[in-house]
Parts: sequence; structure tokens; C-alpha cells
Amino acid sequence: MECDPAPDADSALIRTSEDTQPEVVALSAGTLDGARRLPAVVSVLREAAPLSAVVYGGGAFELEPGLRIEDGARYGGSSLTAAVTLINQLGGSARPGGIA
Repeated sequence: MECDPAPDADSALIRTSEDTQPEVVALSAGTLDGARRLPAVVSVLREAAPLSAVVYGGGAFELEPGLRIEDGARYGGSSLTAAVTLINQLGGSARPGGIA
């Protein structure tokens, strides 16, 4: 039996990503507990949506840089602007003024 590392909201994200195969999935962890759980979510996402780029960020990774994920996802930076820029680049939809 496989153990689901994520609660219901994370499971819904994973199912939706598997069904839609988006260009980019963006995740945020504002708490240390969320940041500690994120690697398991990223691992399952990489299996469910292998063609999707995964970007993550959030205040927890500024508080504890050691929690940043090394494999399977890209850190979006310390600001929302940096994250949006990366998401646009990865999604191939970079346009002035934000996400297309």
C-alpha cells in the first residue's frame, strides 16, 4: 500500500495536474511545516505530471534556506516578481505586465 504524503488539498492539486498536464505548477509554503511537506508533494507531482515544470517559493524558504528543494523543482526566488518572471519563462508565455 502506498502512503499519500499530502492532505486532501495537495491530493486535489496532484489529480488536477495529472489530468491537465499544465506547463507550470507553482507552489508556495508560508510555514515551516508546509516547506517540510513540499518535497513529498513535488515528488508525486513529478510522477503525475512529468512534463510540467514545478516552481516553488514562500516565506518558509527564506526563514530556512536549507529546506529548499534540490531535485524536481525550481526555487522561484525571494519575491513574487522573481517567481512570476520564472513562471513566465518556463511557461513560454513571458509578456510585459504579468502572467498571460
